[in-house]
Amino acid sequence: MRSRTSKKAYREFHGRKAAKSYRAYVPNPPRQAFALGEVVEIVYKRPGEAVPYQHRFKRRRPMLVSDARGKHLFFVGGDYKVTARGIVG
Repeated sequence: MRSRTSKKAYREFHGRKAAKSYRAYVPNPPRQAFALGEVVEIVYKRPGEAVPYQHRFKRRRPMLVSDARGKHLFFVGGDYKVTARGIVG
């Protein structure tokens, strides 16, 4: 998380600065992939918090897609945004 944009996004989403900065490999979307299905909800924990957050997708839901090798997952499509309030949509 080296760029100002990702640091700002982290701070807005979590309401604080990141305790630690690191590099993460984020693959490009694959040319070939297969759909696993529609994402109905997602549950995740923010760093340092004990209670997980649960988000149900209400409107047009994203598809969960895997690369052809089955090593990476992606959300494709849908009608949602990640904001300071969390996942919206």
